[in-house]
Amino acid sequence: MTNQSPWRHGKICYLILASTDPTRSAAFYAAVFGWSTRKHDNGDLAFDDTTGAVSGMWDTSFTPREGGYEVDIWVDNVADTASRIIAAGGTMIGELQQFTSTEQYQRFRDLDGNVLGIYHHDSE
Repeated sequence: MTNQSPWRHGKICYLILASTDPTRSAAFYAAVFGWSTRKHDNGDLAFDDTTGAVSGMWDTSFTPREGGYEVDIWVDNVADTASRIIAAGGTMIGELQQFTSTEQYQRFRDLDGNVLGIYHHDSE
């Protein structure tokens, strides 16, 4: 088996999320998902996911809104993560979706009103 780089054509590698307060957003995503933060040379607050394979930043020039796109975040347990989202000040949208016996999904709204999804798939 060859060791393939995680950096391959077509992979999602960077997200820009709207935020009215990047510091507050950083605290929310760190508390819920364990994302780490860092500053770009220009002072913009950026993040790295727990794998280090997806990075991004919060942009105050974007308007937080629902619709047009959705980013889903892989989680170990949808119900537990939903509880963490609520504890950190976010809100859950709709009911937990059980797509198959091994797949669960639910949408949430972060502190700025951005809508994202949380997803888990157990190995069969």
